[in-house]
Amino acid sequence: MRWRGVLLSLLMVFGALFSSVNTTVYAEGAAKEVQATVKNLTIKNLNGQTTDKVYWTDRFYLDMDWDASSNGTNLKQGDYFDINLPKEMKFSSESAANDYNIYADDGHTVIAKAHVTPGPDNKGGKVRVSFEKWVEGRENVRGHIRLDTLFNRNDVKKDQKNTFDITVNGKGHPVSVHIQGPKKLPDEEILAKWGQTGSNANEAEWWVRVNYQKATLTNTVISDHLTGGSGTETYIPGSFQLRHVDYNDIGDETHNYGNVDLSGKLKIADDGKSFTINLGKVNGEQYRLVYKTTYTPKTKLLNNVKITSDEKTGETHGSYISSNFDGNGTGDLANKIKLTKVDAEDNTRLLANAVFEVTRSDGSKFELTTGADGTVTSDHLTSGIYKVKEKQAPTGYQLNGEEYTLTVSPSGGAVQTIKDSPIKTTVKVDKKWVGKKGASATVHLYADDVDTGKSVTLSETNHWTYTFEDLRQYSSVGKEIKYSVKEDSVAGYTSSISGDAVKGFTVTNTQDRPKTPSKPKTPSQPNTPPKAPKTGDLGGLPVYGSLLLLAAVLTGGLVAKKRRQAR
Repeated sequence: MRWRGVLLSLLMVFGALFSSVNTTVYAEGAAKEVQATVKNLTIKNLNGQTTDKVYWTDRFYLDMDWDASSNGTNLKQGDYFDINLPKEMKFSSESAANDYNIYADDGHTVIAKAHVTPGPDNKGGKVRVSFEKWVEGRENVRGHIRLDTLFNRNDVKKDQKNTFDITVNGKGHPVSVHIQGPKKLPDEEILAKWGQTGSNANEAEWWVRVNYQKATLTNTVISDHLTGGSGTETYIPGSFQLRHVDYNDIGDETHNYGNVDLSGKLKIADDGKSFTINLGKVNGEQYRLVYKTTYTPKTKLLNNVKITSDEKTGETHGSYISSNFDGNGTGDLANKIKLTKVDAEDNTRLLANAVFEVTRSDGSKFELTTGADGTVTSDHLTSGIYKVKEKQAPTGYQLNGEEYTLTVSPSGGAVQTIKDSPIKTTVKVDKKWVGKKGASATVHLYADDVDTGKSVTLSETNHWTYTFEDLRQYSSVGKEIKYSVKEDSVAGYTSSISGDAVKGFTVTNTQDRPKTPSKPKTPSQPNTPPKAPKTGDLGGLPVYGSLLLLAAVLTGGLVAKKRRQAR
């Protein structure tokens, strides 16, 4: 009985132990750390080129492939793995301030998210890669990631090779690089420049070291202009600071005498893309010029600065590119079918609302319809052979009549891209002349009132007719395209267009009639009688003389008549 009691007690203890162990098992759907490894770990410069040398203050990329395929098909949404930096490295301020998406091969499906956490005192840190629902049911999940990083200057060995461990799941993955330390500045340096992160992702900050050589200069002008980027970037007024400083031989500031008043000295161009600072006389002073520009993320912005004076000139440039965290991944489907519908002429155009009929080996059927991203994935299927055929094409596309044979199994799914050709149409145009024919006429084709860039010159050579061919009948959203034509004006003719895209267009040019010249108007008679001559006006003497002569003749006639009567 005593032994029986002891045995019972032991069983109770073991039961309690096993019960406590079971409570540590992850519940269904609970997030958990999963196994992952890192491969092909390299250091790259900001231009994406692999390098074995990095200047101690420069940003660089940790470029690596990650592999979570050891988890088989057991990955779930929320599962994660961590990539840890050594204390000698840190994330750039931009990287640490953002979360990033890791995309599938299509470039828009998010398969995981990366969260950046800086380490204590900004030494080291980690990136947590957390998977999205996309991974569920997939195997061989793996991908690529690129981290924007810097060295902690006081923790690295300068001017020699350094080896660091990037840790994943407690395993270190070594990477080596030669770190170049600061060099003594050349005594003749008069100008140097570099760009760095501004206060937000849409700004870049620029630093210019001026007159390190302590030259004496007269009529000194600093000028600058922007190139590259998106072409829309401008200087930010109010961000300009010119500090009078002292430098040591490696370019560090040893003394700050305060800011120089730029009132009346700084002039920014109206377009905001260039500026000048008129310093006038410089008596060996050294300066630090700091200012900001707007910035378009992920572009490379160039900033060219120049100093001129009566004695010396100098010119240099700086460049800036924002943090370019990058990540992507792939995975094979297990016991599923994934279909992707694309335009046969443009594989980047993904097509929604394509309906497929899927036939099982037993003859039973089901349908799959593509979504807005042009893809559709089946539920978990029984292993075997499946027949897939398009049942309904997206609006504006011809039905693909091909039947596809796909195999699904626990070790992998079936992925198939199916192409549909767009429905095409033609547009005919004829030329008619009323009156004398012209030599030629140019007609342009429009689609929904937008010039297609297609045109034709009609003439006797093509018998005054032409047909625009290979035209899409429907737009990318499934709306039928309205085609029209317009003619370049022909001097001496009036143009009119009749018809439509279905029946064809007729462009008629009617010769303009010459204008009939108008009759000249009959000049009107003057209404004002001639004025009597003024007294003393000799110009009227001939007229008066004639009148006196006429009066004398008439008087003589009358006298003679009276004499004849008296006889």
